[in-house]
Amino acid sequence: MKSPARILVIASSILLTLAPLRGLTAQPNTRPVAGHWGCTSLQTADTIYVSATWDGAATMQAVTAAFANRLATKYGYKGHASCSRADMAGSTFAKIEADAEKQFAAWEKSGKKVIPTGWTYGPAKKADTTAAAKPPATSP
Repeated sequence: MKSPARILVIASSILLTLAPLRGLTAQPNTRPVAGHWGCTSLQTADTIYVSATWDGAATMQAVTAAFANRLATKYGYKGHASCSRADMAGSTFAKIEADAEKQFAAWEKSGKKVIPTGWTYGPAKKADTTAAAKPPATSP
Protein backbone atom coordinates (compact mmCIF):
# COMPACT_ATOMS: atom_id res chain seq x y z
CA MET A 1 0.00 0.00 0.00
CA LYS A 2 1.32 3.43 -0.91
CA SER A 3 1.53 6.12 1.70
CA PRO A 4 -0.68 9.23 1.32
CA ALA A 5 2.44 11.42 1.14
CA ARG A 6 3.83 9.42 -1.79
CA ILE A 7 0.49 9.60 -3.63
CA LEU A 8 0.42 13.36 -3.07
CA VAL A 9 3.94 13.75 -4.48
CA ILE A 10 3.06 11.70 -7.57
CA ALA A 11 -0.21 13.57 -8.16
CA SER A 12 1.53 16.92 -7.72
CA SER A 13 4.24 15.93 -10.19
CA ILE A 14 1.65 14.98 -12.79
CA LEU A 15 -0.28 18.24 -12.32
CA LEU A 16 2.88 20.33 -12.55
CA THR A 17 3.82 18.52 -15.76
CA LEU A 18 0.41 19.17 -17.33
CA ALA A 19 -0.05 22.74 -16.07
CA PRO A 20 1.83 24.40 -18.97
CA LEU A 21 -0.31 22.45 -21.47
CA ARG A 22 -3.54 23.75 -19.97
CA GLY A 23 -2.89 27.23 -21.35
CA LEU A 24 -2.39 25.83 -24.82
CA THR A 25 -5.55 23.77 -24.92
CA ALA A 26 -7.87 26.19 -23.13
CA GLN A 27 -7.37 29.03 -25.59
CA PRO A 28 -9.75 29.17 -28.58
CA ASN A 29 -8.23 29.80 -31.98
CA THR A 30 -8.55 33.55 -32.45
CA ARG A 31 -7.07 33.67 -35.94
CA PRO A 32 -9.33 33.20 -38.95
CA VAL A 33 -8.59 29.96 -40.78
CA ALA A 34 -9.45 29.38 -44.44
CA GLY A 35 -11.43 26.32 -45.42
CA HIS A 36 -14.58 24.76 -46.81
CA TRP A 37 -17.30 25.41 -44.21
CA GLY A 38 -20.73 24.01 -43.35
CA CYS A 39 -23.06 24.17 -40.33
CA THR A 40 -25.97 22.19 -38.93
CA SER A 41 -28.33 22.29 -36.00
CA LEU A 42 -28.53 19.34 -33.59
CA GLN A 43 -28.25 16.24 -35.76
CA THR A 44 -30.23 13.98 -33.43
CA ALA A 45 -33.32 16.21 -33.60
CA ASP A 46 -36.29 15.45 -35.86
CA THR A 47 -35.69 18.70 -37.77
CA ILE A 48 -32.15 19.62 -38.85
CA TYR A 49 -31.29 23.05 -40.18
CA VAL A 50 -28.31 23.08 -42.56
CA SER A 51 -26.26 25.86 -44.07
CA ALA A 52 -24.92 25.98 -47.57
CA THR A 53 -21.30 24.93 -48.11
CA TRP A 54 -18.96 27.87 -48.62
CA ASP A 55 -15.30 28.83 -48.75
CA GLY A 56 -13.98 31.46 -46.41
CA ALA A 57 -11.65 32.38 -43.58
CA ALA A 58 -13.04 32.77 -40.07
CA THR A 59 -12.81 31.45 -36.54
CA MET A 60 -14.93 28.46 -35.55
CA GLN A 61 -16.38 30.43 -32.65
CA ALA A 62 -17.51 33.33 -34.86
CA VAL A 63 -19.06 31.08 -37.52
CA THR A 64 -20.91 28.89 -35.02
CA ALA A 65 -22.24 31.90 -33.10
CA ALA A 66 -23.44 33.58 -36.31
CA PHE A 67 -25.19 30.40 -37.51
CA ALA A 68 -26.87 29.90 -34.13
CA ASN A 69 -28.01 33.54 -34.21
CA ARG A 70 -29.44 33.10 -37.72
CA LEU A 71 -31.36 29.99 -36.65
CA ALA A 72 -32.75 31.80 -33.61
CA THR A 73 -33.82 34.95 -35.46
CA LYS A 74 -35.18 33.42 -38.66
CA TYR A 75 -36.49 30.03 -37.50
CA GLY A 76 -36.96 30.43 -33.74
CA TYR A 77 -34.52 27.56 -33.14
CA LYS A 78 -32.78 27.77 -29.76
CA GLY A 79 -30.95 24.41 -29.67
CA HIS A 80 -27.40 23.33 -30.38
CA ALA A 81 -25.64 24.46 -33.56
CA SER A 82 -22.27 23.33 -34.84
CA CYS A 83 -20.05 24.14 -37.78
CA SER A 84 -17.14 22.35 -39.38
CA ARG A 85 -14.24 23.37 -41.56
CA ALA A 86 -12.35 21.19 -44.00
CA ASP A 87 -8.79 22.13 -44.86
CA MET A 88 -8.59 23.47 -48.41
CA ALA A 89 -5.30 21.72 -49.10
CA GLY A 90 -6.73 18.29 -48.33
CA SER A 91 -10.18 18.54 -49.91
CA THR A 92 -12.17 20.07 -52.74
CA PHE A 93 -15.27 22.20 -52.52
CA ALA A 94 -17.16 19.82 -54.83
CA LYS A 95 -16.33 16.79 -52.64
CA ILE A 96 -17.34 18.56 -49.40
CA GLU A 97 -20.59 19.74 -50.96
CA ALA A 98 -21.36 16.28 -52.40
CA ASP A 99 -20.66 14.62 -49.04
CA ALA A 100 -22.98 17.09 -47.30
CA GLU A 101 -25.77 16.36 -49.80
CA LYS A 102 -25.34 12.60 -49.20
CA GLN A 103 -25.61 13.16 -45.45
CA PHE A 104 -28.73 15.30 -45.86
CA ALA A 105 -30.32 12.59 -48.02
CA ALA A 106 -29.47 9.93 -45.41
CA TRP A 107 -31.08 12.03 -42.67
CA GLU A 108 -34.22 12.45 -44.77
CA LYS A 109 -34.32 8.72 -45.51
CA SER A 110 -34.21 8.05 -41.76
CA GLY A 111 -37.30 10.24 -41.28
CA LYS A 112 -35.69 13.54 -40.32
CA LYS A 113 -36.77 16.84 -41.84
CA VAL A 114 -33.79 18.70 -43.35
CA ILE A 115 -34.24 22.42 -43.85
CA PRO A 116 -31.63 24.03 -46.11
CA THR A 117 -31.19 27.61 -44.90
CA GLY A 118 -28.86 28.77 -47.69
CA TRP A 119 -26.90 30.58 -44.97
CA THR A 120 -23.20 31.30 -45.38
CA TYR A 121 -20.92 33.22 -43.06
CA GLY A 122 -19.83 36.74 -43.81
CA PRO A 123 -18.45 39.18 -41.27
CA ALA A 124 -20.50 42.29 -40.61
CA LYS A 125 -19.96 44.83 -43.34
CA LYS A 126 -18.78 48.31 -42.47
CA ALA A 127 -20.28 51.40 -44.01
CA ASP A 128 -18.56 52.40 -47.24
CA THR A 129 -16.46 55.47 -46.53
CA THR A 130 -14.43 55.42 -49.73
CA ALA A 131 -14.26 58.35 -52.14
CA ALA A 132 -16.66 56.52 -54.45
CA ALA A 133 -19.38 56.82 -51.84
CA LYS A 134 -18.97 60.60 -51.61
CA PRO A 135 -20.61 62.93 -54.11
CA PRO A 136 -18.20 64.26 -56.72
CA ALA A 137 -16.70 67.67 -56.09
CA THR A 138 -17.90 70.43 -58.37
CA SER A 139 -15.38 72.60 -60.12
CA PRO A 140 -15.72 76.40 -60.09
